[in-house]
Amino acid sequence: MDKLIGKLEAKLQLLELTKGKTESMVSTGITEKIRRHKEALQSIVISAKEIKREVEQAKLEGGEASDKVKERGKEFELKIDAANTE
Repeated sequence: MDKLIGKLEAKLQLLELTKGKTESMVSTGITEKIRRHKEALQSIVISAKEIKREVEQAKLEGGEASDKVKERGKEFELKIDAANTE
């Protein structure tokens, strides 16, 4: 479980790092560069959501209350959804 949570946190850090490059990528005006950056963000978001589901499943299987799992999931979703504003 801790390994999955660590993997998710690393993926969220990667998302933040990549998101931080968005403005400079867009300011280049190079369409291909912008497209690749968008695809990179989308790929990271998809991966983060998959890992989030794995974490939630593991927690539920471990007997954690669904309300608690749901609340923690909301925290991760906020971080993931922030990428959609870029």
